[in-house]
Amino acid sequence: MNKAIRNIAIVAHVDHGKTTLVDAMLRQSGIFRINQEVAERVMDSNELERERGITILAKNTALFYHDTRINIVDTPGHSDFGGEVERALRMVDGVLLLVDASEGPLPQTRYVLQKALQAKLPPIVVLNKIDRSDARPAAVLDEIYSLFIDLDATEDQLDFPVLYTNAKTGVAHRQWGPAGSPSGSDDASDLKFLFESIIDTIPPPSGDPEKTLQVQVTNLDYSDFLGRIAIARVFQGTMHRGEALGIAKLDGSIQTTRITKLFTFRGLDRDEAETVAAGDIVAIAGVEGIQIGETITDAENPAPLEPLLIDEPTLAMIFTVNNSPLSGRDGQWVTSRDLRDRLQKELLTNVSIRVENTETPEASRVLGRGELQLAILIETMRREGYELMVGKPEIVVRTENGRRLEPLEMLVVDCPESFIGIVMESLGTRRGELAQMVNHGSGRVRMEFRIPSRGLIGLRGQLLTDTRGTALIHSILAGWTDYVGETASRPTGALVADRAGTTTAFALWNIQERGEMFVGPGTEVYEGMIVGDNSREADMDVNVTKEKKQTNMRASSADEAIRLIPHRDLSLEQAIEYIAEDEFVEVTPKSLRLRKKVLDTKKRPKRWQLVRASAEATA
Repeated sequence: MNKAIRNIAIVAHVDHGKTTLVDAMLRQSGIFRINQEVAERVMDSNELERERGITILAKNTALFYHDTRINIVDTPGHSDFGGEVERALRMVDGVLLLVDASEGPLPQTRYVLQKALQAKLPPIVVLNKIDRSDARPAAVLDEIYSLFIDLDATEDQLDFPVLYTNAKTGVAHRQWGPAGSPSGSDDASDLKFLFESIIDTIPPPSGDPEKTLQVQVTNLDYSDFLGRIAIARVFQGTMHRGEALGIAKLDGSIQTTRITKLFTFRGLDRDEAETVAAGDIVAIAGVEGIQIGETITDAENPAPLEPLLIDEPTLAMIFTVNNSPLSGRDGQWVTSRDLRDRLQKELLTNVSIRVENTETPEASRVLGRGELQLAILIETMRREGYELMVGKPEIVVRTENGRRLEPLEMLVVDCPESFIGIVMESLGTRRGELAQMVNHGSGRVRMEFRIPSRGLIGLRGQLLTDTRGTALIHSILAGWTDYVGETASRPTGALVADRAGTTTAFALWNIQERGEMFVGPGTEVYEGMIVGDNSREADMDVNVTKEKKQTNMRASSADEAIRLIPHRDLSLEQAIEYIAEDEFVEVTPKSLRLRKKVLDTKKRPKRWQLVRASAEATA
């Protein structure tokens, strides 16, 4: 047992302040120089993380407090990246459960807490953002106790310490209340109480440094100089640099390897080490071919650990080669081999996705936790120079004992009181059932629904439109249920270009009354490309390249100005949510286009034929 180490994961719902709190902990521990310039949310090093303001990948850091090393794992807050959380919990001996003092426990709070309690990890509860004007720490703490009881927490787990923090200013209190009340806040001015609670509450890591080596890999990194780097926890034994060891593969075989370099974490840096003992979290270079979940152990006397268990994916999408008339103009990687190699590379570091072959070699079926996870993968590939097309997300259905099962979600919608009716109507058409409704008296209502995962496809954009951008929407997998039949599909058809060319303002002006346009003037289009959303149910083929005829006669309408309604630029997530079964999103480094799978207008089946065929297949 190494008493000078604490391993802890910070878990919470998205946007409750995990990364901001890690920032404050790093600054106050003296990791950075006094004059060092450090970016805000320093742990969100990924470009997409900074743009979106969310954590996507779990990351390791470490700091020292009074000669005790505190290894910290910053985890994602969105349920789509739950695979990152599951791996992080395997590395630690306790969790810091962060909850917004106003919003209270939300679906991802429940998910990460359930995983932590199952792993028998002691929790520290931190109520963050106590400076908010609508903060209600006492009520939120009651909700947290109810959540612990609901998840069958033990007596020891219910006896958790509670801290009240403002991560932005870097302050942690042991007690908090309105000024002048009996429970008035203490005079804390830093995170001292938080550091002390971690050292007092989280047990030192177990493991005997004299026993057979057991090191389990939970994450992978890559360096241009060192090659593949395994991030792992030493559960037992001692590892030495240059030592010849064995890798216990997932198939049961033992592969010999030599450890070329060892690193421990310190802030944002890694320090070289000669030896690491049981309990520490390390980065290991010189282990080519190692995968997440495998164990580094003694080659002569192997003692592999149980492989990581990751929840099954619930959503699937088709990734295929871009074969549109405009393909190959922007991207560097465009062939099916490039696409397949990139997906195989993703499997090395992202254990929560699966890749399956399809009937054609050009396409692969990619399975993940949700639309956001797959959209992040697509956006990453796009920025790396890949061109591809992706189909409509579909749920993963499984059969058990002759029953056809589909994933069920717990959906929480937080919206103003005036939009209750339209939210319930929208979710009713998607087979959503209201389980609970809470009004905190602030003008907003929180509704909890049980809804099939299929019902969430395209829901976010619809609810944000219906509630004028005021709704907060969160969901998490709640289990599996009997297949409930068809749900409502997109109620509108598409405006589809019937010929190739360049769009003109004159043509768009004549068509814009038919629906909402997705393209502006001067855009290159091709036959079968979707240029707008039809206001009616059926698809409509339109000519968006039509030019105004010029004559030598002055017409009575010659001086009429063409006024175009601004077109709607769809983001990647909006495009994925919008498309129907017979459509693709064409993704290139510079463009996003929507298109029909069958481009030829004469060969393309009509929308009502597709709806009927889908209903017959289900029956």
